Amino acid sequence: MILALKSFLAVLAFSTIYLSCDKPAATCLKARILRVSCASFVVQVLNKDSIGEYGWRDIGGHAVYNNVFNISNSCKLGKLQKGEEFYFELEDSAKQSDCIKCMMFDAPPQKTYLVKNVSRRKCK
Repeated sequence: MILALKSFLAVLAFSTIYLSCDKPAATCLKARILRVSCASFVVQVLNKDSIGEYGWRDIGGHAVYNNVFNISNSCKLGKLQKGEEFYFELEDSAKQSDCIKCMMFDAPPQKTYLVKNVSRRKCK
């Protein structure tokens, strides 16, 4: 009985540690801004391959980008410009963005995320 309880607690502890390490919000991400418009704020993640979408082509350009997404709460970012690199964390996806966007369609990536702790300096 005691051995079974110890085994159960060990599995529970391992599962908790494993799941907490897999949360993207706990990871500092580095990105480059590819496009800023009134309708979209497209970034390319530079230090993690599993975030965003692959094969996105910017309209008006011939380049194809991987690991890109549209930031849905871009009004909270401040004065970041195209080509600039910055650091951030992903926000809880259950939250809603309260940013106002124009209705122009400029073919953004289909993946969109909320971001938090945006900085030009590497995360701590």
